[in-house]
Amino acid sequence: MSVVRTIWVKGLWHQGLVAAGVWSSRGFRVIGICDSLEEVIALKKSQLPIYEPGLEELITRQIENGNLDFSMLNSREPLPDVISFMHDTEVNDDDEVQLEQFFQDVKKLSDYISPKVEVLITSQVPAGTCREVQEILFKSLGFEPHVSYMPENLRLGQAIARFESPELPVIGISHMESKVTLEQLFKEDIQFKYCLLLEAELLKSALNSLLALSITFGNEISEICDQFEVSGSEVMSLLKLEPRVGKSLPLLPGLPFSGGTLGRDVQNLRKLSSRKSSLVDAIWQSNFDRKEYFINVVAKIAKSSGEDSIGLLGLTYKTGTSTLRRSFPLQCGQSLTKMGFRVYGFDPMAKSFDEEINARVHLCDSIEEIFEHCNILVITTPWEEMIRGFSIDLVKNKTIIDPYGVLSKELVQACTYKRFGGRM
Repeated sequence: MSVVRTIWVKGLWHQGLVAAGVWSSRGFRVIGICDSLEEVIALKKSQLPIYEPGLEELITRQIENGNLDFSMLNSREPLPDVISFMHDTEVNDDDEVQLEQFFQDVKKLSDYISPKVEVLITSQVPAGTCREVQEILFKSLGFEPHVSYMPENLRLGQAIARFESPELPVIGISHMESKVTLEQLFKEDIQFKYCLLLEAELLKSALNSLLALSITFGNEISEICDQFEVSGSEVMSLLKLEPRVGKSLPLLPGLPFSGGTLGRDVQNLRKLSSRKSSLVDAIWQSNFDRKEYFINVVAKIAKSSGEDSIGLLGLTYKTGTSTLRRSFPLQCGQSLTKMGFRVYGFDPMAKSFDEEINARVHLCDSIEEIFEHCNILVITTPWEEMIRGFSIDLVKNKTIIDPYGVLSKELVQACTYKRFGGRM
């Protein structure tokens, strides 16, 4: 049996940093492969580019106990038993995946891949990417390397627990011998299902597209409910009582999906579909229409109230992250600004933002500040700590648009309440 002692991780964003922390806590020697000296210095100080509950503390502990290090590669690094490519693959403005950096890094690390090294890919990639990796490495190395693909099991805000105990324990493999290596990386009680590389890649795209379909379905039903002035949230909550539907699907009405994760896989499947007009195409179009619907509803409420300022409560694309990439709240702010509104924003993760956003919204430092500027406010990311900061005095005489239905009865009664996806 090939004993795993050293793991190299390439792609030090959400996936890679979580994996590096968890694997090093299990006693493996983990090296995070960096692109610059600045990145090395920052990560050695536990200055992470992303937020995940408990991750900074986990990384700090493992650096201190010597199991985790970060490097630009040099001759002093122990050679790997496993090289894991865990890129948060880039997307363009249409959520189409951009794989240039991923393939560059595969080629860059190919010199360190021997017949005994396992190449584990968890990056969100289109079906067929692993086959391309195999072909690239075969041409470079002259042998067929062991390549495996694990559908990303990351859920922001719960990423550490999910990586430690994957709820979808599936791995695609190119060689049966890989099982022995891969099972060392995780807890002994996890029973993995193994399949072909292509099957694992398609599984990931199918899963995210199903989640996207659920979101768009719930949103479309809510728009029909809006026409009858009944609660779309109530209808979808009752629907989830049906055992064949279940409680876990994201069917409750709300904002369109954004952030790139779901859209990336919808786009992957759209490109693979042989149909000119498919269900997957409809998911994409429905989500686009939801964006327009939401922005127009907010603008209509503001105009009918005679208000020219709108506050967005939450700017990240979901709770549990500091990520702004492809964030719908920011897209919403930009669109409302183009309509002539002055848009303010507040987010409890603002100090961790890695990009300038004041060109799209005016960033406020506190909940009190944004309520002072705006009489129309939209809960765009339902941060619990933010909602807890609301008070009757704060929301009094304000119009609150609540897509998620998170305000308490007392707060609802104190403000002018607009339940988007419910009774408008």
